[in-house]
Amino acid sequence: MDPTLPIDQRMEAGNALIFETKPLEKAVEILGFPELEVKVASDKPVALISATLSLVMKDGAASRVSYGILNLTHRHDDLELQPMQPGNPETVRFKLRSCGQRFEKGQRIRLAIATAHWPIVFPGPEKATLSIHCAGSRLILPLRKPQQLDARLAAFEGPESATPMAQEVIKAGEPFRREVTTNQITGEATYTVVSDGGTVRHPHTGITVSARQTDVFVVLPDDPNSARGTVTWENSYGRGDWDVRVMVSATVRALRDVWRMETHLVARAGDEVVVDREDVKEFPRDLN
Repeated sequence: MDPTLPIDQRMEAGNALIFETKPLEKAVEILGFPELEVKVASDKPVALISATLSLVMKDGAASRVSYGILNLTHRHDDLELQPMQPGNPETVRFKLRSCGQRFEKGQRIRLAIATAHWPIVFPGPEKATLSIHCAGSRLILPLRKPQQLDARLAAFEGPESATPMAQEVIKAGEPFRREVTTNQITGEATYTVVSDGGTVRHPHTGITVSARQTDVFVVLPDDPNSARGTVTWENSYGRGDWDVRVMVSATVRALRDVWRMETHLVARAGDEVVVDREDVKEFPRDLN
């Protein structure tokens, strides 16, 4: 399994509006869907709101517990979208992802609110500023009360899985890579994930397989229309004198008025190029 856990949330906190409890005087347990009810105004008709719930440890490190994202044009319905009226505050309520967490005595509970959650979602068509009316807002936690059964619960055992499929490693893949880089002149941020399975042979079929996937997401902090994501898959399959290779690349660009989809497909049989096809399509953003 490749590591995909979130990093220390202190690296994200500088770009968000932070609300944090004092150190807890006693442990708090939650189980279920946290919800954020927030009175918010936007200066643009289309805007995103992101809420991240974190556990802050005594040394200041912050571990993400849950998060939720809402395109405010979906605040009433996911089919009947309605733009925000700039400057007009409205109360909206949305769920964060289901979670189970025990916050220990001395730890703190943090809520971070932002207008983006890159690259989980693409930014809106315009850079939006949200105004939060604190008196009309609240975080609703699904508290779990202690139960008599808790004392008799057994500890979690180790994970179980099926026996891995037999394979012979012909060429080892490179270690899993996930990194974020920032151009110190332009501010452009690049998020890269590389998963390389190398080349292996399956003894029970005699098929040799190689697979490599690269994901690259790029955005300028003050230009939401610069956001783009590119996914590239490179796979090959062979047995005896049969040898085929496929490369697929897909790029999504979030422009002001349209989503632009750029795809490139190349298929080879041996040294012969069987398919080499490029395509560009655009779709109206339509309040997204």
